[in-house]
Amino acid sequence: MQICCSSMSASVKMIEGNQRKKKNRINHHEKLLETLEKAVLGGKLGSVNALGAISANDDVDEDSPLVSTTAKRERAVVMEESEERNSAWVDEDDLDKVNLLDQPARLVNKMHIRGETEFGGEAYSERLKRTFENVTHTKTCPAWASNVKRKRRSSDNEESSEDEADVFVRSTGKCLGKTDALLSKKLSCKRLRDLIFEEGKHKKNSFVHSVEFHRESQVLLVSKRRSEINLYQIDGKENNSLHRATFEHYTVDKAHFSADGGWIIVGSALYDHFYYFDMHAGKIVKVRPINGNIKGVTKSKENGEFLPSPDGKVIVLFGRWGQMYVVSAKTFELMWTLKLNESVKSAAFSSDGSHLYTYSKDGNVYIWDVAMQNYFQKFPDSGCVSGLSIAISQNSNYLACGSSVGVVNLYSVESALQTAQPKLLKGISNLTTAADLLRFNGSSEILALGSSKKPNALKLLHVQSRTVFDNFPMSTCKLGNVKCVDFSPNGGYMCVGNNSGRAMLFRMLHYESY
Repeated sequence: MQICCSSMSASVKMIEGNQRKKKNRINHHEKLLETLEKAVLGGKLGSVNALGAISANDDVDEDSPLVSTTAKRERAVVMEESEERNSAWVDEDDLDKVNLLDQPARLVNKMHIRGETEFGGEAYSERLKRTFENVTHTKTCPAWASNVKRKRRSSDNEESSEDEADVFVRSTGKCLGKTDALLSKKLSCKRLRDLIFEEGKHKKNSFVHSVEFHRESQVLLVSKRRSEINLYQIDGKENNSLHRATFEHYTVDKAHFSADGGWIIVGSALYDHFYYFDMHAGKIVKVRPINGNIKGVTKSKENGEFLPSPDGKVIVLFGRWGQMYVVSAKTFELMWTLKLNESVKSAAFSSDGSHLYTYSKDGNVYIWDVAMQNYFQKFPDSGCVSGLSIAISQNSNYLACGSSVGVVNLYSVESALQTAQPKLLKGISNLTTAADLLRFNGSSEILALGSSKKPNALKLLHVQSRTVFDNFPMSTCKLGNVKCVDFSPNGGYMCVGNNSGRAMLFRMLHYESY
């Protein structure tokens, strides 16, 4: 054991001797450089960089005109580097010391600390630091490990500014802020609790015919074929029922809010009269349009629906054989009759109520001037054999037509008003059965297109990109056979009614308000 220790001591002395010789050579080399510097530049004080330089410890006025910009910058860097910084990582195991006599010989050789019986702690950390400096031939911290801010000089005013790349990678937060425009591909939405009807359960033959959001108040109208309408307060949480109105011996097929939102008009395919419900007075009034025989006016099983105009002036009632009756929304008096040689399958008003768009069974679109009482434009829907549904966007920029084969064609309203052959913007073929359901949301960014002939046949189209959202309907969401759909005025909610009596409510998370 004594022989081994003596051998190790001799090795340590030899290593220390070599280090002293190397240090002497370095000192001699530095003296030669200093002598050469004095001969050429006159010493360190005679160098150009030393002129006007200020020590970091000098007490000077930074705003003084005698202090150069370069000196200020160098002073700031020196002061910043002189500040004591905490280590980014502290390993408590580094402070522990290990007995070398208990370690395998191969590990002792790798550690290069022969002659010692233990290692660890601060002394070992300093040894590793010196080894790194010898390998990299530098005694300063490498740039990649330094947290001193890199500077760059502006080409305009030569002021220093922080490197933009450092700012970008310093945070792991979101790189993009929230945009006002709806993005395509993935729709951010959440299904809320289904609306509960007063009878407490969903009856098999009580499917939902109409859903419609109030334009001003957070109220949702749901009409069921079982002779009733329901009103709900939409708050996104409880969605409590406000009122239920029952119409005895009357089958409800369609229900709409009036333009001012004060009353609800209710129609049926089986009767030539309709009802309106006064929400302020809470009473039901039976109405039969006067000054005309309009038998079968409200809705037949193969025809479209009755439609109040957005300006609150008229109500259009669709009868059989292409008859359309325009009734005053205030007096319920028959004003005039519009006639087509084709059966009307669907209709929609422009947002200002000046134009009426009708879609015939033969696939022709007619554009009517309501004030002039006639149509001024007609064009065939591209590739359509039998038309079923039509919708106009709220901004009056887009026109959508759905056919019996499931294809939905999208047109520009401006083009449709100017030519009898408008350019087709997009043909959407995501449905495999009849496209009898179309609805734009309030911002005209989403088009709901669906079919009541097949379960879960409801798609949401991103209008700007003309693509369908991939994640709707969700895999866990069973929509059933969709009968109707509507969006709240600002797009915050969507309601879907189906054939099993359910009114399903969705929160559209992109839109902040109701």
